[in-house]
Amino acid sequence: MSAILEKRILPGMRVYYEGEAHHVKSIIGLDEVVLIKVDSQEVVCTKLSLVDIYEPLSHKHPEILNLTNDEWKLIQYRYQIIEPLVDNPNRNRQMVQDRGKENSVSTNTVYNWLKKYEHSGLLTSLLPKKRNDTGTTNFSDDIEKVISEVIQKEYLDDRQKTVAKVCEEVRRACRKKGLKAPHRNTIRNRIKMLDSKDVMKARYSNQEAAHYYRDIKGEFPHADAPLRVIQIDHTKLDIILVDDVHRIQIGRPFITLAMCIKTRLCFSVWVGFENPSSLSVGLTISQGILAKDKFLEKVGVEGKWPVWGVPTCIHADNAKEFRGEMLKMACKQHNVRIEWRPVGKPQYGAHIERLLGTFLQEIHTLPGTTSSSVAKKGSYDPEKKAALTLGEFEEWLVNYIVNVYHQREHSSLGMSPLQKLEEGIHGNETTPGVGALAKIKTENEERFKLDFMPHVERTVQNYGIVWNKIHYYHDVLRPWINAEDEKLNKYKKKFIIKYDPRDISVIYFYDPELNDYFPIPYRDISKPMMSIWELREVKKHLKQQNHHEIDEEIIFNAFERMREIEESAVEKTAKARRKRQTRSQTQTRRKSTPNANSENPPEVDLSFDVDELEPFDDIDEDF
Repeated sequence: MSAILEKRILPGMRVYYEGEAHHVKSIIGLDEVVLIKVDSQEVVCTKLSLVDIYEPLSHKHPEILNLTNDEWKLIQYRYQIIEPLVDNPNRNRQMVQDRGKENSVSTNTVYNWLKKYEHSGLLTSLLPKKRNDTGTTNFSDDIEKVISEVIQKEYLDDRQKTVAKVCEEVRRACRKKGLKAPHRNTIRNRIKMLDSKDVMKARYSNQEAAHYYRDIKGEFPHADAPLRVIQIDHTKLDIILVDDVHRIQIGRPFITLAMCIKTRLCFSVWVGFENPSSLSVGLTISQGILAKDKFLEKVGVEGKWPVWGVPTCIHADNAKEFRGEMLKMACKQHNVRIEWRPVGKPQYGAHIERLLGTFLQEIHTLPGTTSSSVAKKGSYDPEKKAALTLGEFEEWLVNYIVNVYHQREHSSLGMSPLQKLEEGIHGNETTPGVGALAKIKTENEERFKLDFMPHVERTVQNYGIVWNKIHYYHDVLRPWINAEDEKLNKYKKKFIIKYDPRDISVIYFYDPELNDYFPIPYRDISKPMMSIWELREVKKHLKQQNHHEIDEEIIFNAFERMREIEESAVEKTAKARRKRQTRSQTQTRRKSTPNANSENPPEVDLSFDVDELEPFDDIDEDF
C-alpha cells in the first residue's frame, strides 16, 4: 500500500463551514465540532458532517469520461509525483525540490500541482489548461502502443533489462515503424507508473514478490486507525420476505456489507433481490463514503451513524463485480483505493465474514427465517411464517446496526464499535487521536454519485436525444443540436449521457462547456417509468414475436402488456412479486420528473439517494 493520504479533521486545522473559513477548536464526541470563524473569531458548534476541508470552488470539475487516454495517464503520472507530499505535515521546500529533481520537474511546478490537488481533492485538478492551438498530448496511439508493447516485452521480463535498454528499444521500434521516438523521460515516466508489486513478479518471481510484500503478522495490515481499511463482501440471507401488497412470499434477499477493520463499525449496507454485482458494490461504497442522515431518514430509523469519508483502502474479493473499469476510474478520481483479497489467504476475509455471521444469527430470530440447520428448523415452515417486506426488513437491519450492534460491547475490542471510533478520534493514555475522517466535499456529493453511474455517448438531434429507441428532450439541449465534432469534421459531436439503470425515464446530459449534468426526461413525459432490465426484456419479447422494425411506441405498448400479464401473475409466482417489489421501491425514491417544456435549465436534483447509483460495466448500452 502506498502512503496514507486520507483526509482527517483535527483541532487547529483550517476548514470551511457554510462557505466561510474556520479553525477547528475541538471535536466533541463522534459527530460534533467547535469552530472559530477566521474573520470574526465567532465560536460555532455544528455537526462534523457539515464541515468541509476543501475551500469552495467557483467551477465544476471535468468529467473523467471526457479525458483522452493520454490525459488520464498524464494526471495519474502527476499524482504519482506529488503523492508523498500531499498533506504531509513534515513537508518542506527541500522535499519538494528533491521530488521535482527526481522527476525532471521544476519546484514551482510541483508546488502548483500540490496546490491544485489539495484545493479540490480530485485527480482531474491535475489536468493542464488546454490551449486553442494544441491538445494536451503529443503522441499518437501508434506511439503509445509501441511504448506499451516494448515495456511489456523488454522490461516486465525476468531478463531484468535496464530502463536505458528499454528506452533504446522503444526508439529502435519507432524508427522501424517510421514514427517519431518519444523522449527518454517519457518512457521512464511510463515505467514509474507501473505497479511495483507487478513489476517484481514479472522481473523476479511470485515468491520474491510475496516475501517483499509479505503480510504483517497480528493486526490486519495497515488497519491501525478508524475507517482506514474497509472490508466488503456479500451473501444470501437466511430469511424469506413477502411483497408489500398481498404479503405473499417473494424469496431470500442478498446483502452486501462493508465494515471497518479497526473499529468493527458497519461502514455501509445494501439489501436487494438482485444477485451481487457492480450494482450492489457501487451502492455500498457510495453509501459508506457519504453521510448517512438522508439514508436513515429514508428507511425510518432514528439514531446516529457517524461514519463517512474516503478510507485509505477498501479490501474486496477478486470477483468480477469489483473490477469494472468505470468503477476503477471513479475510485481513482476520488482517491478511493480498492485492494484485492489475496487468493489463498482466508484470514483477509475473516473480519467481514464474522460480522455477516453475527447478522445471520440475529436474523434467525425473525419470522420467515430459513435457519442454517435442517435439524433446528424441524417442522417450522419459513414460507408460511414469512412476514417482513424488503422495506420492513431493511428498517429492522439498519435499526439493529445503529442502535444495537454499534452500541454494545464487541468481544474482540472490549468496548463498543462506537467507543472504539471515539477512542481513535480523540486518543487515549498511550495513543494520540487521529481525528475524524473528513467527508466528500459538499458541492461534489451529487457529482460523486454521477461519477459512479453507467454512461453512453449520443448526439443531440433536432428532436433531442435518442437512446434505445426512446426519445428524450429538454430545452437545455438546444445549444447543442446538430453540433459538429471539432476534432472530426463533418461528424456530429457525441455527448456523455449517464443514467440510473433502475429508472431510465430520466437521463443525465453532460454539458462540456458548463462542466455539469442536467436531467433530461422522456420527450413524452406521460410514458411510464421503466428499468434497463425491463427494457431488455421487452426487446427480447418483441424479437421473439418477429418485430423487425421497433420504435418507441411499440416498446411502450409491449411494456404495458407485459405489466398487465405480470400483475395477473403476481399472486401465483414469486418472480413477478419480486419484480413489482423492486419497481415499487424505485418509484418511492423518485421525485417529480423535470418538465420537458420548461424554459430554464433544471436544477440537477438526483432524486435517488446515495443508495440509488449503479456503477456498471456489466450493463449493455444497446441490446
